[in-house]
Amino acid sequence: MSNIEKIKKESRTLTTQQTDLKAMIQSGEFKSQIKNALPRGGLTTERYVSACLTALAVTPKLMQCIPSSVLKAFMESARFGLEPNSPLGEAHLVPYGNKVEFLIAYRGMMKLAWNTGMIKSLDFDKVCANDKFVYKKGREIIFEHTPNLLGDRGKEIAYYALAELNNGGFA
Repeated sequence: MSNIEKIKKESRTLTTQQTDLKAMIQSGEFKSQIKNALPRGGLTTERYVSACLTALAVTPKLMQCIPSSVLKAFMESARFGLEPNSPLGEAHLVPYGNKVEFLIAYRGMMKLAWNTGMIKSLDFDKVCANDKFVYKKGREIIFEHTPNLLGDRGKEIAYYALAELNNGGFA
C-alpha cells in the first residue's frame, strides 16, 4: 500500500475528538440540556439530537472544530427551535477556523416571526433593476413592488420582507 493510499484510509477514520463529540451529543446530559432549551410545542429532543448528528455528517468540517464551540452553537440553535444545517434551511452552523458560528437563515427568521402569533401574512421578494419599486419614508410609509414579468428583471438590487400583523398594522 502506498503512502498516499494509507493516508487516505486513515483520514476516513474518526479521531478521538470526533468520536467524543458524537458521544457528547448522544449523552443524557446533553439531551437534558436540549430538552430545557427547546421551545415547547416544537421539535422533540430526539428529533433535535438526530438533526445535530445529521448536521455533523452533512458538514464534516464541524467535526474539526473545538467541541465546546460546536455544542454551544447547537444550544443556540435549540433555544430558537431551529434545525441546524438541515434541508429546511432554518439555521446554519458555519465553521470559522476551529470555532463554529450559529447563523439564522431567512427561513428561520420567517419561522420565528410566525411563532410569535402576531403575523397574519408574510411576503418577501427580491427587487431587481427592471422592476417597478417605490419606497418612501415619512409620516406615512409608501411601499410598492411590481416585478417585471414580461422580460429580463435585471440584477438584484434589494431584498425585503413585509408582514401584515393581526392588529391590522404592517411591518
